[in-house]
Amino acid sequence: MNDSVVVKKGFGTRIKNGFSGIFGGIIIFIIGICVLVWNERSNVKNIHDVKELRDVYTDVKSDQVAKDYEDKLIATTGKLDFGEEELKDEVFNISIKTPTLVRVVEMYQWVEETEEDEDKTTYTYKKEWKNELIDSTKFNQSNNHYNPDSMAYDQFSVNAQELKVGAYKLSSAYSSLVTANKTISDLTGAKVPEGYQVYNHYLISSEKAEEPKIGDIRISFEYADYSDVSVMGKLHDGTLIEYTTKEKSRIAVFREGTHDGAFLIDEIETGQKAMKWIVRLIGTILIIGGIKSLFGPLTALSSYVPILRNIVGGAVGLISFLVGLAISLIVIAISWVVFRPVLGISLLVAAIVLIILAKKFGSKKGKVAEAAPQPVEEKQE
Repeated sequence: MNDSVVVKKGFGTRIKNGFSGIFGGIIIFIIGICVLVWNERSNVKNIHDVKELRDVYTDVKSDQVAKDYEDKLIATTGKLDFGEEELKDEVFNISIKTPTLVRVVEMYQWVEETEEDEDKTTYTYKKEWKNELIDSTKFNQSNNHYNPDSMAYDQFSVNAQELKVGAYKLSSAYSSLVTANKTISDLTGAKVPEGYQVYNHYLISSEKAEEPKIGDIRISFEYADYSDVSVMGKLHDGTLIEYTTKEKSRIAVFREGTHDGAFLIDEIETGQKAMKWIVRLIGTILIIGGIKSLFGPLTALSSYVPILRNIVGGAVGLISFLVGLAISLIVIAISWVVFRPVLGISLLVAAIVLIILAKKFGSKKGKVAEAAPQPVEEKQE
């Protein structure tokens, strides 16, 4: 059951928040610009990396080491071999033959969610299972929503000592790429601590598993279950290690399934493109939010008059969006001009168009106000 608390904002609080928001807005604005510049530099770097990978990689079979490609970038596919030894969690007597075994520890905790507008802040408290401790002392309503500050057990993971794909050994760089993808469902033989019980695929400390309480712990175990895998890396003395590009990026690829090198590189490129647009969006939102914060005092003053609040809020939002988007495009364009002049200049033109639109919008608002009909005084005869 959720618990919500609404805190009203007084006039003084709104004005204070409005002015303090100016400084915060400037910081957010600067961070947004830095994020965009960093992202565009990384994007150019990634493009160079992908082109290099496509130019130098070679697909090879995994049945024997391709000695002709010593210290070259290769891609291969085959059965993942991790030896005969079982991995074990000694604390709970869990063992399984797998390249990776992970203990997941979660606590039932309070989670605070905040929703804010001009005149109030709503704090909503939910109970959820979380694998990280949530500091309830920072909650607005901390007295009624207390979380313990420690867990009885820690997260734990163990990896196989040696991994191979066919005749190729994999260096330690690949161990972290082998992720757990299944949950151990049968806990028969597990060491159950005092006060715990087995519930589905969990060891849980709740007296009633269906009705957990704040501070209760549940523990599950995950493992990696792979057959055919595909890898890419630099071949060195029969072992695949990280490949270092000219841009100093370290490349080691591990994927489930049978794929050639072209697919692996396409996947790298797709992930980089998705991240590029996500970071661009984040940077643009930060810039727009920073600009909007500069209008904090005006928004706070107008919030007490419903009609003004809607007009001012809409105008501030639109102008902040147009100007923020224009500045973002300018930052992106300047970053690209050095590397790709045609695209960079196109973005600069788009940014200028947005600034013109924002200026026209402001001018029209002024003209509308000037053209508003004035009251006419009646003459008395």
